[in-house]
Amino acid sequence: MNEFSFDELILGGSLTALLYAYKKNLPILIDVAHVPFILEEVPSHWDLSFIGFKKGGEHKKSQVWDRLSFLLAMAGLVLFPNNIQSFRLDEECINIIGLDNKKMIVKYNKL
Repeated sequence: MNEFSFDELILGGSLTALLYAYKKNLPILIDVAHVPFILEEVPSHWDLSFIGFKKGGEHKKSQVWDRLSFLLAMAGLVLFPNNIQSFRLDEECINIIGLDNKKMIVKYNKL
């Protein structure tokens, strides 16, 4: 059994969760990847130049989701990518069962 501890942890797989984790440089546990619909566009007033998109250009939300998940993974901030079979959220920890039936406990102060 592996045990991990974090001061602050993001739980979720939405575009909002990825943006927050990237901007705050926080670890994220993607329970279910909520990739936006492929034709859904980013509002024109969003400035995504901080992740390499041109300001004012037409971009798809799914492209932004892909870029953010890649950048977070390369920074080592995505916990257990593609390795979660199930998890249970408790008061001060998350119990995770991996695809290899290995149990992992993630403790946090703020979720």
